[in-house]
Amino acid sequence: KDPLAEHCVLVLNRLSLDDQLVMTLGEGLFGSYCPVERLDFFRCSMTDAGALAIGSVFKSNKTVTSVSFNGCQMDSLEGLEEMLLQGLNHSSCIREIRLADIQDHTEVKVFMEALKTSTNIRDVYIGNCVMGTKGMEVLANALPMNPFIHSLSLNASDIGGNSGVNYLAQGIAQNNSLEYLGVEDCNVDDEGVEAIAKGLEVNRSITEVTLFGISIGNQGIEAFSRVISRNMILNSILLKSTRTERLISLEWLANAVSLNSGLRYLRLENIPMSNRDAKAFAEALKLNTSLQFLLLDGRYIGNIGAKYMAEAVMVNTSLRRLHLGETQIGNIGMHAFAHATRVNSHYMEMLDVCKSKKITNVGFDFLKNAIKFN
Repeated sequence: KDPLAEHCVLVLNRLSLDDQLVMTLGEGLFGSYCPVERLDFFRCSMTDAGALAIGSVFKSNKTVTSVSFNGCQMDSLEGLEEMLLQGLNHSSCIREIRLADIQDHTEVKVFMEALKTSTNIRDVYIGNCVMGTKGMEVLANALPMNPFIHSLSLNASDIGGNSGVNYLAQGIAQNNSLEYLGVEDCNVDDEGVEAIAKGLEVNRSITEVTLFGISIGNQGIEAFSRVISRNMILNSILLKSTRTERLISLEWLANAVSLNSGLRYLRLENIPMSNRDAKAFAEALKLNTSLQFLLLDGRYIGNIGAKYMAEAVMVNTSLRRLHLGETQIGNIGMHAFAHATRVNSHYMEMLDVCKSKKITNVGFDFLKNAIKFN
């Protein structure tokens, strides 16, 4: 009841929720001086009467904006449906729903069905849940029907393999409200990445994409090259692969960057770059006028690649941060970057190119002296 607190989180931990307990909680919850903005149900069990009471509490709620269901047990799917129908779909305040550790795909499916008629939920997070193909199909059908969802995150969940990913791709292709799409550690392979890319080619609302822990190969890189060359709405892309082999398709991706005028942030992790790839990206940076943040895996980039990238840094006027991670760059490459830093003294804010065992104090001195003029 601290009147100075801006908000608080209430966690109901392993409670058995019947209707009487829920109504008691509701009476105290919304009359407090410290308004609860996030309500977490952690491994709670709910009777049907309790679930219906929760729905009533949500309906009259004036403060809670986020609700989380983590590993909860329901008496029946009917009780869950009534809770969502009475509560989440009629609440004027709840904007975010978070599902975690739900291993029954039929329960997840009920939540996805509720999204078809919800007019208030903006952000959906699904973590460590079993959705399966059926759950993904319902989600895909809900996305075109719901013009209010802005953010969708799927994290470490069973999404039904490529069949489920294909449903997701169909959903985002027909949706015009999503702004953020995150798929992390959901066992998406190269074929799945290609499917998501095809959906993004058509979508004209998503501005930020994170595909983390994906098994991306040449097929997926080529598909994302097409996305970058054709979709100017996307301004942020993060791709992190579970594979570490060198790919022959990175030059296509670089060429796409040279044609794009909307991308601001590009992060390619665990997708190794060679000197040849560095040359392609350097040529792209000379033409691109929108990219502000670029992170590449430069583990195979040496002095030759560093010279290419340094030449691009001298010319480019939009790039603010360049990260190459662990590289094979030596003192000669550092000298090239030092010269580029002197020339490009008004634009570059961070140049992360020093993670190499081949750089000695001489190379670091090149850069230190150049920074004095930046």
